Amino acid sequence: MKKIVSILIGVIFLISGCSYLGSSPSYQKTIIDALGREVELSSEPSRIIIIGKQAPMLTNFMYLFNTTDKKLLALEKRSQSADEFLKLIDKNIDKKFKLERGAGAEQVVPLNPDMVILKTSMRDTIGKPLEDLSIPVVYVEFENADQIYRDLRIFASVLNEEERGEDLISSYQMYYQKIQDLLKVSNSSEKPSVLLLQAESEDQKYIFKVPPANWLQTDMVEKAGGIAVWKEANLAGGWTEVNMEQISNWNADMVYIVNYQGQSPEIVKNLKNDEIWKNLNAAKDERIYAFAYDFLSWDQPDPRWILGYGWMAFRQNPQSISSTDIQNLIKDYYQKFFTLDESAIEEKIDPMVADYFK
Repeated sequence: MKKIVSILIGVIFLISGCSYLGSSPSYQKTIIDALGREVELSSEPSRIIIIGKQAPMLTNFMYLFNTTDKKLLALEKRSQSADEFLKLIDKNIDKKFKLERGAGAEQVVPLNPDMVILKTSMRDTIGKPLEDLSIPVVYVEFENADQIYRDLRIFASVLNEEERGEDLISSYQMYYQKIQDLLKVSNSSEKPSVLLLQAESEDQKYIFKVPPANWLQTDMVEKAGGIAVWKEANLAGGWTEVNMEQISNWNADMVYIVNYQGQSPEIVKNLKNDEIWKNLNAAKDERIYAFAYDFLSWDQPDPRWILGYGWMAFRQNPQSISSTDIQNLIKDYYQKFFTLDESAIEEKIDPMVADYFK
């Protein structure tokens, strides 16, 4: 069956007229992607597809650039809330092709893309079959701040918007430094112990997981002036499940609850009423927080990561960073990064995040 599918893909590829070698000789560019691969281009990419793991977040990063609305060809159906955000920043988003979740070569090839962008972890399952069909594939990572800056430069090179890429990186660094400057005036010399948990409901109970030591979430907690109590328990890999006994042993000063379906406020409310959770220091001090979320959670490797970092800095250092500081950052961010006007921010963004500052 796989052989038949491969043959059909090859036939589709040939009859679609996908000749990546016969492009204009006046355009020559080499893209060095996150795997260190050199991707040679002989025409400017104008039909770009982003698919695979974390496609909504990669798409959001690409929409930081000015020409994405014209060059992005198709979207993979992965997140309804992420789609709602794209409608806010691209009025023609519904005109783009929609690919089913888990799209592979059989969905991609008929659209005749001149570039596909994937996470590095998607190379074996999705990327290599596309590479074998001579479709240019560029891999990115976007898992920590350094990778975000590197991969923004990759996007900038792909889109021929190098100046915009450097402006974005400079703005991220400026926001980061402003938050760091606020943290420096803190009167407290003691760092709070912090636990960040992803919570999922299963069989009428919650399953809790912690992120790896080298992921963005851990880095954000520490750079925002906290001690990540779980760090030694998950040095590598992905999210790791932890039980209530371990959570009680950590007994952190603060707990963040992350839920990628937007249910964190409800989960926090339930935990505060739980008899076991009531005995934890974070519950006694009323420092269990639903992680800030608008269309997506701010703890993720998404363009909003800087907002998540600022919000955490406020929560962990309320004596030196005010809610107004971060709410002003939000407004400036959405204007500068996604060119939303003030009225759109007040109407669409502010109501979604207001409760996370109470």
